[in-house]
Amino acid sequence: MRIEKELREAFAGIQAGEELKARTQAYLVRRTRESAQKHRVRHPARWILAACVLALTVGLAAGRWLYFTPVSSIHIEINPAIALSVNRFGRVIGQEGENPDGKALTETLDLRFLDYQGAVERLLEDEGIAALLDSGQAMSIYVACQDEAQWKRMVADLEKCTQGRHNVRCHGGSEAAGKQAHKRHRHRGGQCSPKDGEQPCGS
Repeated sequence: MRIEKELREAFAGIQAGEELKARTQAYLVRRTRESAQKHRVRHPARWILAACVLALTVGLAAGRWLYFTPVSSIHIEINPAIALSVNRFGRVIGQEGENPDGKALTETLDLRFLDYQGAVERLLEDEGIAALLDSGQAMSIYVACQDEAQWKRMVADLEKCTQGRHNVRCHGGSEAAGKQAHKRHRHRGGQCSPKDGEQPCGS
């Protein structure tokens, strides 16, 4: 090693007993080697730690992105009208009023981070919504999702939540089809009647 060579050259010019010089030189060489070994051990540890921190950071960022990315939406119209954004885990991550009464409702009723069945059940229990349903007002619940299997599964879950309420219709399809369904709902004056193969009211 270069350092050991330099030590030997340095000791060559020192006037001391050969035995003392040999012991001192051996000690310094041994300490130099130990120090080098420690550095070789520490560097991989630093890299491993850095890699773990990076992997954790990327994992947390990816998890956050997955959780807060909506994959479907539930549009509920009875006047008020609101929309719920749902992530891939079935959790409500956003709510929005789609008319003035809906905006007022979302300011007093927070459905975020509930599973979508629980969110709809909480909405049905709201005093104002319950009064509208009891008076015969119709409610349209439309699940918008590009994945047909998923929206059908969600509709089936919501039908269980609304079972026995004959003035609630649960149906689903694409976002564009949902807008047309709500137009029909408004044109009927909120009256609940099956159309174009939609699920019957309260089924």
